[in-house]
Amino acid sequence: MEKRLRKKYLRLIEEMNQKSQLRLPAIPALVDCFAIMMSEEEADFLLAVGQAHYSVDDLQRFSKRRGDDWQYFIQRIFAEGFLWMREVHGQQVAELAPIFPGWIEVALFRKEITPQRLQLLDKFQEILRMEELLNLPPVRMYWTWAKRKKLEQQPPTMTIAANGGRKKLVLNQKLQSGDSHSVETAGEIQKLLQQYGTEGQLALVHCFCRNISRLKGYSCHFHLPLEACIMVGSFAKQMVDYGIGRFITLEEAQALVQECQRKGAVHTVFHYGLDTTQPEIGICNCCWDCCCLFGSYNAGGLSNIAVRAHYKAVLVAPELCNGCGVCERFCPTLATGFDKAQGQVWLKDELCIGCGQCVDKCGRGVRALAAEERDVYTPTLPKHKARNHNFVGSSHA
Repeated sequence: MEKRLRKKYLRLIEEMNQKSQLRLPAIPALVDCFAIMMSEEEADFLLAVGQAHYSVDDLQRFSKRRGDDWQYFIQRIFAEGFLWMREVHGQQVAELAPIFPGWIEVALFRKEITPQRLQLLDKFQEILRMEELLNLPPVRMYWTWAKRKKLEQQPPTMTIAANGGRKKLVLNQKLQSGDSHSVETAGEIQKLLQQYGTEGQLALVHCFCRNISRLKGYSCHFHLPLEACIMVGSFAKQMVDYGIGRFITLEEAQALVQECQRKGAVHTVFHYGLDTTQPEIGICNCCWDCCCLFGSYNAGGLSNIAVRAHYKAVLVAPELCNGCGVCERFCPTLATGFDKAQGQVWLKDELCIGCGQCVDKCGRGVRALAAEERDVYTPTLPKHKARNHNFVGSSHA
């Protein structure tokens, strides 16, 4: 790669990193990702767009192309996810996409993958594997400290939304076995689906994480479907317009969420810029087997989870636990389980993200969900506690 072109990609990495709270280091593997997918002309165009947002028609000022030639060019820019559409002050505008989660995900959403996209996947896998290699005690200690300090100054990166139809305990009530102070809630996930579903703004795409696992020869331990990510709003329309996703009805979305809930998914809501104060962009039905968030954490990567939770699990009848271990198998953050030596169930409140899987899978009523909005940060998992050796970023994979 020419030095001149490399400098352009480095500048663009800096620009795109400003679009997200997750800023990727400009290591050679990341620069290679840009070189694989993006021409110099496209890089120049995106650098000209910069941090501002524009209508699609206004974007033409940054290119010499006209007519059909311009249409082909700008359609590729959107189809590859280099620019994202969003609503600002009631107007649909385009702006630079972040890197990851960002355009790299869009490039690998597709079920049919070209040799070019396989090259991208190989380079991205190098980046993921670096997380595991760097998970050494001194690095992990500094990383955890630095991330905690950063999170004190910014909102969480994503939201965990509970599904409806399960018993929830009213906050600030005494928690006892058989507590009568309970309510049924539709859950944040259902509210979100209804918000966008009534306006026909739900689109289904292939799960990026499950797709790259499939391409590397692995199948989901939880048997979750490949088409499992629901895009919402303006981004949903972009995914459909450029042949990446398809519109689905509210009823189809609700059925998918129910299926994924039964199989063990965590409903993770992503926002523009990985900033929970910004509008939602999509709902991912994640698992700790495939997911680049939970999977990397459970694989012992230099990774952590920073989310806004609306619920937390509480022990209401620990004496009913029979030690089957199903709660620990489904918990994405290793926040609960059974201590065989002590003969008792345990739960680490500070690691619980309120996904509800331990409540959902336990048939003995040991736990319930209590409504409590809070920000949860899980420190990086030491390598010896890793349990996911099939993750694409793992050295075992």
